[in-house]
Amino acid sequence: MKVVAIGISVLMLSLIASQWIKGERTITLEELVPSFEQGKGLKPAQVNALVSSQPLTVTTQVEKASPSSLRGLREPSALDISADGLLIINSKIIGLFDFYLAATGEEALSDIAIRVNGHLTNSLPPKAAKQAQRIFENYVQYLNQVTMLKERYQQSASTLESIVMAKQEISDIRSQYFSDQMIESFWGKSDQYEQYMLSVVALNKDKDLTPEQKLYALEHINAQAPLWLITQRAKANKLNEYRQRYKEMEAEGADKVQLNEFAYAQFGDQAAQRLSALQETRDNWEAKLAQYRIQLDTIVETTDSKAVRNQQIVELRDSYFNANERKRVDVLDRKYLAQSQRTL
Repeated sequence: MKVVAIGISVLMLSLIASQWIKGERTITLEELVPSFEQGKGLKPAQVNALVSSQPLTVTTQVEKASPSSLRGLREPSALDISADGLLIINSKIIGLFDFYLAATGEEALSDIAIRVNGHLTNSLPPKAAKQAQRIFENYVQYLNQVTMLKERYQQSASTLESIVMAKQEISDIRSQYFSDQMIESFWGKSDQYEQYMLSVVALNKDKDLTPEQKLYALEHINAQAPLWLITQRAKANKLNEYRQRYKEMEAEGADKVQLNEFAYAQFGDQAAQRLSALQETRDNWEAKLAQYRIQLDTIVETTDSKAVRNQQIVELRDSYFNANERKRVDVLDRKYLAQSQRTL
């Protein structure tokens, strides 16, 4: 599935930042600035004409079946409506648009627009449906503008300064299409997380500071960070510590019973029940997938921020699967979570 990225990708920023801090790699803005390939090259007026040409009528439908990337997935949560029939602005709106835009490349933008408009018409009162359609038009415009921004930056190697500049330009583009309330509702937590990670990267790359000064500055950064972010980071650290210790125990020759007992202590009775059903070797696909899903469930159920949750899931997959397996797991996870009405 081709997923539409929003803003500077939070999960990629976090993952790449850790490698950048350690000096393990350089990065390019191709990895940090989002793309919207289906709208690439269209002028704002053209995108607007394309999207708004799809009428908001109950009969608006796409005759052909849903694209394979959307089949078997639970549709996003219903949008919230006020007592007077107006749309309540929150992150569910972007979640709905991204659900359908995930089919970008598999079907035409015009068909995606029809699906979105049909969903809005059939699920919302008329006033709210028109509000949501205007936001969708602006969202597609925004994504298209960000694609053009990416093309201007992607030829040059990234520096911290260029990433900060790109982030500011993305902020400026948002302001062209969305109110301050919408920006805060759609990207507030993501922006807080990005700013936190950029501050940490800048601190660690500062060669003029001693280790002690960096530690003091990091404590200051953490003190200024929102509580939700610090809480989620602590949960992520706990999972990372578990994975590291698990690998150490394997290297030290721990047997299956010892490894399972360690997992029981970390994840509780539910994990114990599931671990007991594992096959003899962790290298077995089903056993490995079951072990992975114990931690996946913990992340999904305990992590409120989507940005932090996605970061943790990417790190978790990297620790269990190779590149080809990760593609398969992405599809399996969506179906697995949809069965219990959960989403990534």
